[in-house]
Amino acid sequence: MTPPNPFMSYATQIGQCPSTGRCWGIRLFLEPQIRDTPPLPHIAAVAYQPMNARDGSILGGELATILNIMRSRVKEFKVESEEMIEGLSDMNEQELEDLSQKSPAFPDEQKFPVLLVSFVGPQHARLLCASMYTHALIIHVSKLYSFEREQDAPLDLFMSWLFARPVAGA
Repeated sequence: MTPPNPFMSYATQIGQCPSTGRCWGIRLFLEPQIRDTPPLPHIAAVAYQPMNARDGSILGGELATILNIMRSRVKEFKVESEEMIEGLSDMNEQELEDLSQKSPAFPDEQKFPVLLVSFVGPQHARLLCASMYTHALIIHVSKLYSFEREQDAPLDLFMSWLFARPVAGA
């Protein structure tokens, strides 16, 4: 997913970690596309956090990343034409907000599922699956996986999740 894209009009790609003064960042957004179907609300992202993580907890930067992605997806508007895409960079905040209110990309969606591949210190990563359920944010967090030694890094596992076909209703 690259600009110009309505999602990118709202997606913050870097943020501050107050406890360290360093920044978290999002390196990649992936939007699944299934031939001959309308766009799906699912989105995957790869992000880095400038902190060490522990199993059984979530970093503030990971939570901020998930919330940022969900907020951007909620505010995303339906694109009606190529001309509309080309004009995105010329729109001000109010025009973008008006489009978001008038023509949301996912008007009936309630869950806004996010898959986050989070790279954390000291050379680890994990998967976070998040979605809304009624009025609660549900986040499933995998264990931490080591990427300290290339031959032991679970690249196949992470790639299979990142490029998997979304589950309907998830």
